[in-house]
Amino acid sequence: MNYDFEFYNTLNGIFSGAAAPTALFTSNTNEANTLADGGVKLRYSTNHDATSADGATVTIYNGKQGALAAFVLAAYMGGTPLLYTGQEVGSPKKINFFVNDPIDWTANADMTAAYKKIIALRKSSEAIKTGALTAYNNTDVITFEKKAGTDDVLIIVNARNSTVDYAVPAGLQGTQWVNGLEAGTTTLPSKLALKPYQYLVFKKN
Repeated sequence: MNYDFEFYNTLNGIFSGAAAPTALFTSNTNEANTLADGGVKLRYSTNHDATSADGATVTIYNGKQGALAAFVLAAYMGGTPLLYTGQEVGSPKKINFFVNDPIDWTANADMTAAYKKIIALRKSSEAIKTGALTAYNNTDVITFEKKAGTDDVLIIVNARNSTVDYAVPAGLQGTQWVNGLEAGTTTLPSKLALKPYQYLVFKKN
């Protein structure tokens, strides 16, 4: 297992507006092509170096919702996800890991609960962990489907800090899914109004 340096830099660039959302699929493929047999990438939206140099996830990804959306992409596209100190409570600190810098572990309980849901679904889904990836390119939204046997998961992430009217790919329109992180079912329409940095995760019904 080794760090996903290219993926992180691309993810950072997308949320800062310097890179196109489709670039994440390119970085994902590039990194997969460098792996030795049996190797995996350690996927992260921050780590000790990133937090020290670039700041907290709530800074890098423009708030709590952006930080969660970035983690969904890091945790679900491939590899094994990493959570770094303070990320799970939305700590705003630019941590200097050479000194003692305590974290307020009582902050942002809603964010901690969201991370737990994201990780729990990954743990239960072979598709997310090892499935084949199908990318659906868009200028604002990162959408991909992962399949492993009968396990089929669809991930839709608005990579913009603004509402986006997303044209659902034709092949997905009218398909039925179970909501992966919340209760209920969904039949995908032709368009979705996605809130800033909103992420949707569906499992095949």
